Amino acid sequence: MRYCVEVVHDETELDGLEADWNRLSEISDHPNAFTTCGWYRAWTERLCQENPGGRFLPYVLVLKEGDTVVGIAPLVRRLASRFIRVCKVEVSTVHAD
Repeated sequence: MRYCVEVVHDETELDGLEADWNRLSEISDHPNAFTTCGWYRAWTERLCQENPGGRFLPYVLVLKEGDTVVGIAPLVRRLASRFIRVCKVEVSTVHAD
C-alpha cells in the first residue's frame, strides 16, 4: 500500500478530519484529552487570539495509507520575523524566539 502526506490548514478541512483524529487518539497507547482534535482547536484558537495578524496558523500533517488516516502531526505555522517574512512549522506551543 502507498502512503501520502497531506497538509490541513483551514477549518473546513479540519472539520473533515475530526472523526479520524479522535479515532487515532482513542486507540493510542496513552489516550488523553490533549491528543484530541478539540484540544488542538482550542489551543490554536488561543494562540491566534493572543497573536493577531496571522502570526500563528493551524498546520496539520495527515499521513494516509490509501484512503485511511493512519497518523496526524498537529503543528502550527508561525511567522518568525516581523522584518522579513520568515515562517516556521513547529509544535503548537508558545516560547521566546
